[in-house]
Amino acid sequence: MYTDLCIWVGRPMPPELDAEDSDDYLIRSHSIQILLRVVNLTTLAIMSAVGIDLDDATPNADSILPQTSLTYMNMDYSPISAPTPVARFLSAIFSGLAQIGTSREYDDNDDPQELLDHAEAIGFHYAWKEVHSLIPHFLAVRAEERTQRVE
Repeated sequence: MYTDLCIWVGRPMPPELDAEDSDDYLIRSHSIQILLRVVNLTTLAIMSAVGIDLDDATPNADSILPQTSLTYMNMDYSPISAPTPVARFLSAIFSGLAQIGTSREYDDNDDPQELLDHAEAIGFHYAWKEVHSLIPHFLAVRAEERTQRVE
């Protein structure tokens, strides 16, 4: 039985591709939703040169049965531009998610030289940390909604 999974998509992206071709390397929401079927998954690492596109992701918490065993997700260098909808999506399908890591997890992200050398990666790191901080709030709101429906 497997509990760990690593998704490595297009990293590094072939140099002959330009920004228009980068869409072919995006990890889309339907690809992540497939992971709901892996009921014993506890650790997930996603490595993508161009990121994750959750723009079309509007999960209806009533229509899906969340995967509850995933507790850790490592996003490596994955770009992110909108933490709130990402947190909303991930909390709806991975209700046990307790930790999100990045490639910058153990680096000094406040060091001036690091900021000069790795500004983009540090920005992604902080955006993923914002996702991590928002997930418990979304989970709490869903729990309150379920309680109100029962009453």
